[in-house]
Amino acid sequence: MCKNTVFNKLDVVNHIIGKYKKDFGKNISPIKLQTSLYLILAFWIEKVTQDRIDKSERQEEYFDRDMNFADEPVLLFNSNFEAWKYCPVDSEIYAKYKYGKDDVDKTLTGEMITDNKNIINFLDGKLYQIFNTNDFVLVDIIHESKCWEETYKKLNNKITNVAIINEYAIK
Repeated sequence: MCKNTVFNKLDVVNHIIGKYKKDFGKNISPIKLQTSLYLILAFWIEKVTQDRIDKSERQEEYFDRDMNFADEPVLLFNSNFEAWKYCPVDSEIYAKYKYGKDDVDKTLTGEMITDNKNIINFLDGKLYQIFNTNDFVLVDIIHESKCWEETYKKLNNKITNVAIINEYAIK
């Protein structure tokens, strides 16, 4: 696992699946789960890098020196996405939580293992937007992603964490 992550990927998946079930009273579709996982990661990278820029600008204003934020977690979780036809898919998560699995919702609570309410509020706000968007609109949004598009065209369809960070980090 990448050392600069906030959560274990399965904890994030647990939260997404449990929240969807709680909010809508039914199981999340495989496309909605995979796009949610990918977009949550992208939104997190955007947030962290924007926070770093904002913090750096504030610090420079008062202290006139460069700040090093290299130790702050950039990734919400360590991803393992592949560029599939419709969207980035984490094959481990797909195999575990695709339709027809009897054990999908038996142990899911939808609760994240954190005391940080700011993180939960951020994630839940983004999930609200994602959950209320049609699956194929989400696919269209993701198809605009350079790292998905470029990786999908290659024979090696692994979307690296570096590619995702490079696309979604605010520069």
